[in-house]
Amino acid sequence: MEVRKPNEYETEQKSIAAQSLARDRVTLLIAQPFIGMLAMRLGMVPVWDSRCQTACTDGSSVFVHAGFYNHLKPGQRVMLLAHEIWHVVYLHFLRRENRDRGLFNIACDMEVNRMLKENGMEMISGCLLPPPWHSTENAEQLYEWLKKEENRNELNGKEECLDEHYEPGDHINSFAKGNEKIFDADFQVQFSKDTAESIREMINDARGEYVRKYGNLPGDLEKIVAPLCKPRINWREKLAQFVTSCFNGGRRWLPPNRRFVHQGLYLQSRRGTRLNAVVALDTSGSTIAGLDLFVAEINGLIRSFGEYELTVIQCDAKIQSVQTYTPDSPMPEKQLKIRGGGGTDFRPVFSYVEKNLPETQILIYLTDGYGDAPKTSPSYPVLWCLPDFGKAPAPWGEICQLPTQKM
Repeated sequence: MEVRKPNEYETEQKSIAAQSLARDRVTLLIAQPFIGMLAMRLGMVPVWDSRCQTACTDGSSVFVHAGFYNHLKPGQRVMLLAHEIWHVVYLHFLRRENRDRGLFNIACDMEVNRMLKENGMEMISGCLLPPPWHSTENAEQLYEWLKKEENRNELNGKEECLDEHYEPGDHINSFAKGNEKIFDADFQVQFSKDTAESIREMINDARGEYVRKYGNLPGDLEKIVAPLCKPRINWREKLAQFVTSCFNGGRRWLPPNRRFVHQGLYLQSRRGTRLNAVVALDTSGSTIAGLDLFVAEINGLIRSFGEYELTVIQCDAKIQSVQTYTPDSPMPEKQLKIRGGGGTDFRPVFSYVEKNLPETQILIYLTDGYGDAPKTSPSYPVLWCLPDFGKAPAPWGEICQLPTQKM
């Protein structure tokens, strides 16, 4: 396959796009200060490359195809920048998990475009929007709706996204369809294991700048941004604190559990009354990377109590699997076999526990938080373990924030 570099005309178009990007970024800063502040912290890179037909972002830079960008109206160019920045804020490139890539990209574009339209931005022709009756749903919920063929038909055949969607681990050397292959050295999409944390810090900095200049963020914007700005402790430490804090009395202490000494956590083993714990795993299309490591950590904590009964429940929209482990029949070290993959509903787990596990003392739920939870809290403590992009599914329970990538 023959590949060439941008020619003289295409290079000139890149220069024109670079000038427009500089102006448009300032326009966005004036029109929408918070998103504009994020734009000022991201690289703006015009390219002419067959692998980027419109625009894309890797969380640290926004790439735009100069030919596409230069033919947009000024308001549409600003809309495109805001579109890419919201993909960054929502961490869309880290949220797909095992969902269908193309369909999830459509859902992500719908989530972003709906917000931009509501904010009065000049939309680019053909932008995908959700139906009015899905006006408050996020990308995960829109994805579940789009999975039904009759709903996809409502798109009228416009199953194309405004921008390319790249993710960590992608091979960016693959080209779009077409006869001519153009390779632009400026198109350098790069992800690292710290991408999510870098975005979190960038958002926190922009939020602080906004508050200093204008006061608190508008309510809807603060609701989106606040979870990303909260300081968080190591997820292993949070798990340990939650489990041990539930059992501060009535136990006989043993020497420190050596499993956790290397982490700086001197957790003493306990023996006496049996610990009854439930771990629920959301096995919908949003199963979190690092599941085995997470479950192994909980397993080690539970075992430190001596006598225990650990029930692991897998659930998407309904219960898929229930397994019980004890000291005499411990959880195996091998990889869990995940069952499910449908929609998300947390209520079946709590109903099952209420009916079948009345002695439950704690429940730990691993999920992204997008689903229906009971309106009232149960009698036992609950810990929601969420990734960076997750949201608390209920106003009750504690939160443990997990890294999106490597744990």
